This record gives sequence, C-alpha cells and structure tokens, in this order.
Amino acid sequence: KDATRTSITISEMTTLFTSRHGADYDRPITNRYIGFLVRNRLRLSSRKSHGVYVVPLSEKPKIQALCKRYGIAENNPPDDVENIQ
Repeated sequence: KDATRTSITISEMTTLFTSRHGADYDRPITNRYIGFLVRNRLRLSSRKSHGVYVVPLSEKPKIQALCKRYGIAENNPPDDVENIQ
C-alpha cells in the first residue's frame, strides 16, 4: 500500500487468510487465532501499535526465510494482495 509502511496488522492477515482459506476450516478464523499462529507456529514477533497488534518490518528476514522454506515466491504475490513493504 504505502512505501513508508513499517508493519502489517494481524487483522489484515486474518482478512486475507479468511478470504482464501476460510472455507477449509470448521472453526471461525479470528484475529486471536491468526495471532497465535504468527507468534507460536511461525515464531514471528508481534507488538501493539496504536491499539492494534502488528508484525513489524524487522521481521522481514524471518518472513523471507519462511517463504523460501515453504516455496512461496515473495516477489510474485497473489493477485488479491497488494505488495506491502
């Protein structure tokens, strides 16, 4: 979205995940659930910024390593996702 952006919110991740994979889950996909996955399964840190939880830009090296590990092309995002810097 914005080149000066320094983080992505857990809520944005939840919205994207739900739009793509929500039908595959029997349970509701909540911000709390995605936050749990981000922190505990992916081992990314999150922090609170202006009242919402975000994953800071400082986590980008870890995200790049996860993309490489799971074969996700970082430079080729899906059509429904804007390239978040």
